[in-house]
Amino acid sequence: MAKLAIAPFIVLLLASFPAFAAQVQTFIDSSFEPDQVVSAQELSGADYVLILADGQETYVVHSSTAQPILEAHLIEQALKEHVKSQTGVQALADSAAALPAKILEAKQEYEKDCMRLTGTDMHDCTSKETCILACKANPNCDILLYAEGFWEEILGWTTQRKNFSQLVLSYQENIDKVTYDESVADEKIDKLSGLLQVSQNITQSGLFLNRSDEGCIGLNATRRCYAYCPKVDYSSLLIEQEKSNMLSIKSIHSQLAQQKSRSLQILERTNENEQHLSTRETRFAELRLYMLNEMIRLEKSLSNLSNKVKDLSIETSIQELANLSEEIIELGEDGYYRQSLEKGNEFKAKANYTAKKIESALYQYQQMQGAIASLEDKLDKASYLLDDPAQQEFSSNLSQIKSNASAVQTMSQISQAMSDIGAIESELMVAVTDAALAKDLEADFNPKLPPVKGIPKDFVCLPAAAILLALVFVFPQPRKS
Repeated sequence: MAKLAIAPFIVLLLASFPAFAAQVQTFIDSSFEPDQVVSAQELSGADYVLILADGQETYVVHSSTAQPILEAHLIEQALKEHVKSQTGVQALADSAAALPAKILEAKQEYEKDCMRLTGTDMHDCTSKETCILACKANPNCDILLYAEGFWEEILGWTTQRKNFSQLVLSYQENIDKVTYDESVADEKIDKLSGLLQVSQNITQSGLFLNRSDEGCIGLNATRRCYAYCPKVDYSSLLIEQEKSNMLSIKSIHSQLAQQKSRSLQILERTNENEQHLSTRETRFAELRLYMLNEMIRLEKSLSNLSNKVKDLSIETSIQELANLSEEIIELGEDGYYRQSLEKGNEFKAKANYTAKKIESALYQYQQMQGAIASLEDKLDKASYLLDDPAQQEFSSNLSQIKSNASAVQTMSQISQAMSDIGAIESELMVAVTDAALAKDLEADFNPKLPPVKGIPKDFVCLPAAAILLALVFVFPQPRKS
């Protein structure tokens, strides 16, 4: 059912490019598993399709052949073309390239009236003398020529408009590189800022300013406003717009720069998925065999343990492992290899945990049996000192523990047995010590002791209590047959 739910989703995504939807769909069906959520997106500006699996960009494939691209630089190129197409960077670049012609055309159109009125269309204005000469070429200008600061305004405007033209031409240099060289975009942003400043300054020439402009009239007037020429549009709004466009181009460069790392990540996921596809059946078969052998081993260990220890938690764990093994096999056989192999790791962890629980239970059982044997040996050696009532009491307690331990044990019973043995050993040490100290053994007790291998001859000179404690607890003897 999961696979059927995915396929229509893919077809809808590929509906915008039906000519190769079938090939891409076939590739998706063969490259992904039924539970994976897969989507496909056409990369505009290139003959490629980007495929996402579970939200991760995993493949870039040829749209016509549905073959995956396995080279990072080709993936990067396809991604960059898509970014360029989506952002419209070429249209922005074309607009940037067309800007100089638009500015100069508008400048020429608006400036010709003022050049005629100032005579600068007839004579260049580069100094006081040349500016006066130019102004005299127009009768209207000649009338204002000797107004305070008038010829200086003509010179200032002429200088600024020439500077403006030079900035426009400078902006035009290398403009064709703006789409693939970010440093060119930075340079053009700086030049547009300069153009904007000059265009704003030049419109403040006194030749253009009139009574409606700030600072031109009144007692607090700060400017000379001759209202001699019609105001000229130096394309300030257009320059601002192109600066905004150029900032967009710079931002697009940042996006383009990110495509290299993005392409490497896609290629890494491509290789991971290709590796998975080429090994999944083998790994599933190996996992299946591993689970079979592990279940046999665990069941054998449980069988061996069950004659000694009853632990329901271990039996439950093994049953859960059997159920998990069946689930894993079913997933793999149905084509859900990723889920199957992931759950295989879960199986391994649980199997190791269960094996350790069995080992721990068997170890604790063996520890209990060893403790019983050790206590029995100590009681046997202590029999030389203990009186009959004490010896019978200790023997009775030991017999009860041995009787209880002869049955299959629970972990709580083993724990209780170890606690009881520890208590008896403590009582036995007190009884032996009291018995040794209560008797006069200095003269005739040592010869009666059985030979103890490893005790030096002069050891018999130590106090009797120390000898007996060493004999019982430090130098264990083989049990009597």
